[in-house]
Amino acid sequence: MLVLCLSPNDHIEEGIPHTFIFRGSADQTVPFENVERFTKLMTEAGNTCELIPFEGKGHGFFNGSFFRKQKTDTIFNKTMDLSMEFLEKLSIKGIE
Repeated sequence: MLVLCLSPNDHIEEGIPHTFIFRGSADQTVPFENVERFTKLMTEAGNTCELIPFEGKGHGFFNGSFFRKQKTDTIFNKTMDLSMEFLEKLSIKGIE
């Protein structure tokens, strides 16, 4: 079935790059359960995969004002800070 071929869950193997996922728990586009399953499968395969849920948020919730003029940058900035923390844990340094 074509849908199975497109699912990231069907392409997990050991050695996939470190993955960090922000997901709104109220996402109607991609159900939250999908990313929970992906995170579990990635971890079981020996990969680093961290899921950061944002309660009550929908799809694309972290897009800042550059992409969605009516939004503030509060959540966008939080996701950027969390991204830097994730990279620093892996000893990957950003631009100073």
